Amino acid sequence: MSHIPYFGQETHAELDLWNQIIYALNGSCDSLEHQLSQHDAEHLQDHQPFLEYLDNEIFLCDGCGWWCETSEMSDSGQCYDCDPEEE
Repeated sequence: MSHIPYFGQETHAELDLWNQIIYALNGSCDSLEHQLSQHDAEHLQDHQPFLEYLDNEIFLCDGCGWWCETSEMSDSGQCYDCDPEEE
């Protein structure tokens, strides 16, 4: 996971929180809303810099519903396990 603040205004504590949420989601089928609640971070639900950071790190596969690292995304937008073109 990236730990480099590329938006410029986030503090280390904020980025640490963002990374904790991403770490908790990655490899799970948990909802973003649940993890935001677990981390007392519901305010991030519509926070564009956080959502962009999240999208650069992980994605929710439409096929299986699991969060995967962006490096595991096929051209179709699904994880490699779900993409029939990757077989």
